[in-house]
Amino acid sequence: MVGMAIALLATILDPRVSNVFVIIIAMVIGSGIGLRLANKVEMTEMPELVAILHSFVGLAAVLVGFNSYFDAGHAEVVTAAQHTAMKIHLAEVFIGIFIGAVTFTGSIVAFAKLRGIINTSALMLPHRHKMNLAAGVLSFLMLLTFGTAWVYRNKETNQVVANCYKLPNSYFTKELLAITEIVEEISSSIEKLKSVNPSVKIITTISPVRHWKDGVVENQQSKATLHLALKGINEKFDNSVYFPSYEIVLDELRDYRFYANDMLHPSELAVDYIWEKFSNSFFSKETKELNKRITQLNKEKNHKPFNPGSDEFIAFSRQLVEKENKLYSDYPFLKVR
Repeated sequence: MVGMAIALLATILDPRVSNVFVIIIAMVIGSGIGLRLANKVEMTEMPELVAILHSFVGLAAVLVGFNSYFDAGHAEVVTAAQHTAMKIHLAEVFIGIFIGAVTFTGSIVAFAKLRGIINTSALMLPHRHKMNLAAGVLSFLMLLTFGTAWVYRNKETNQVVANCYKLPNSYFTKELLAITEIVEEISSSIEKLKSVNPSVKIITTISPVRHWKDGVVENQQSKATLHLALKGINEKFDNSVYFPSYEIVLDELRDYRFYANDMLHPSELAVDYIWEKFSNSFFSKETKELNKRITQLNKEKNHKPFNPGSDEFIAFSRQLVEKENKLYSDYPFLKVR
């Protein structure tokens, strides 16, 4: 609200603005409509009101962007400096219109879902199971990370969804999946995958990120449920193994420096430590050497020189290109460009 007030004040005080009277009339009309809606709307309908009003913000950004484009004075651009400034301006206009359009359409869809005009169920691709199965066939290794055993069940459709999509809680019931339910669902997927790719290897793990929003006790219940479910899966299938990322963070990395600022997610140092453990457990010697080359190459590519025009940096850049070409020559299947 403060930001919008500053923007309006800056617009009115701008000496280039000549139609201040029209702006004031629009402000009065808009304020009147807003006050009426705010007094009339029920508290349960507040998310709908916020969504539809937010769409106006996106639409305004789009209109401002187009106005800025038409008012840019393209014909007056002559010098190289003016061309550069115009390119920067056009980039800003594009970003503003793009974000505004996404905000506008996204808010309209959110309003329609909250109002019940659009179906609130998750959008599903046709033949999605066949596509997932085809992707699995092409893979010889699958890594499955489980985060929580809590799910939401849509009261209207009785379907289980991963989250409530920011819809009212009254639309859903929150449930903790049973161990047998998880084992049954995952086992069915693994059996289908093995029927078309018998050599596939599966690595299961549990996310070390704690779901504090579920509650402290509820988070522990969820993680314990997942542990027992994965124990059953790994005992049932000889092509499935468990990687203890959850245990590494909670038992080995108990110091605060291994956590991000939110004290829930692992820090970059912790991620590197887990990655090292994972590499030592599952990577061959050749894969470790390849990973080392890629890491070093990326590190050199991200190097920021003090003097980009120096002979030393030019020679360094040439060597970097040679290293990159050699890497792709040795491993043509890589796609990290």
